[in-house]
Amino acid sequence: MVKHRHPVTLIGFGEAGGILGSDLARREDVTVACFDLKLNDAAQCEAMQRKAREAGVMPFAELTQALAHSELIISTVTAASAFEAARACAASLRSG
Repeated sequence: MVKHRHPVTLIGFGEAGGILGSDLARREDVTVACFDLKLNDAAQCEAMQRKAREAGVMPFAELTQALAHSELIISTVTAASAFEAARACAASLRSG
């Protein structure tokens, strides 16, 4: 019996994020959310939402919503985007 489900958020849901998210979502003790810039791109949003749903991951188009209840945040963005992703997340992180 699972007593607590640990909420995890993935920042970036490309190849690495998709694989990690799918694997994590199969665990009984984890819930997985994701944020990806493609969720805000009209041409790519539907495909990204479908990919997330098929992986058992809840997609969020707003970063603050994706981070709101997370216990663990994992960035799977490219190295070139890592600093900007961290900076964007920093404003939404809560103490602890």
